[in-house]
Amino acid sequence: WRAGVVVAWLEVKLAMPQYAKACQENIKSGRLLLGMSESEIESALRMTNVLHRRKLQLAIENERTPDLCKFPKSRDLDHIWVSTVWMHQLGLSQHSETMLANIVDGAVLDSLTRKDMDRYLGISRKFHQASLQHGIELLRRVQFDRQVLLERRAMCEDADTDPLVWTNQRFVQWAHSIDLGEYAENLQESGVHGAIVVLEPSFGGEVMATALGIPGARMMIRRHLTDELNRLVAPARAALKICNSASEKGRKMSNSVGRAFTRNKNGDRNKPKRRRSFRDSLGKAFGRRAKQDLEHSTVESSSAGQTVEVAPSVSVVTAALAMDLESTTV
Repeated sequence: WRAGVVVAWLEVKLAMPQYAKACQENIKSGRLLLGMSESEIESALRMTNVLHRRKLQLAIENERTPDLCKFPKSRDLDHIWVSTVWMHQLGLSQHSETMLANIVDGAVLDSLTRKDMDRYLGISRKFHQASLQHGIELLRRVQFDRQVLLERRAMCEDADTDPLVWTNQRFVQWAHSIDLGEYAENLQESGVHGAIVVLEPSFGGEVMATALGIPGARMMIRRHLTDELNRLVAPARAALKICNSASEKGRKMSNSVGRAFTRNKNGDRNKPKRRRSFRDSLGKAFGRRAKQDLEHSTVESSSAGQTVEVAPSVSVVTAALAMDLESTTV
């Protein structure tokens, strides 16, 4: 690439026109850009925003080795869609402006940690951080394919199925359908959506009741909500448990063979490092206590009489959500 092409790529493809002048002055070819370090990018483009630099570096890496990109379709999720559409679907539209200002696209989403959310995006509420993490996890599960997500949501728009892909607005609709219309609108901008409801083990009736703003004294209404939520979520969690068990078994077998082959060929030099799992990061968000309590907490599913894991009556998640929603629920 010549200098003009680099500038156009930065302006149009990455939506960073504010850096075009500095790019034109200091970066004269694509080859030069591909070889630049983070500190050199910061200096040459006067790019002080950390997430802007990360976005550029991820884009450079994708141009350098496109075959190594785990989620190629993440590049199709531009920052406009992420900030205005996707964040609204998660019930986190109050954070849309900061996502837009940081030009967060699909590739940057895949790299975000809780520390990034707190430090660079100003998302300090633990429940909102977990909500965003679970939303990203759902995107990974569909390979960042927006069309797949749209099709799955369309199929359950008028049916209480596949709650994993439900938006925040779909849960508002569901609350109306189970005769909780007086509380339904409290779910807006709460961060409650299908991915956190299904994927977070400690999310149960107590958490949902807090999000809806149902008073603790309304025990019968809370029991009704818990029954309906279990009926909705239990089949989805059971299906995921089967899929996760099968994939985990295959992954263990594959990893053991791969490590043996690597050691035989290269010794310990290329031994893979352990990466922190998504569940580990949630442990920090919710505390280990929620996980420990969950192991001893079960209820009878009202749909088939099966034992299903749900949240403990008093959990760290409930406390976190209660604090987050204290000023917004009635």
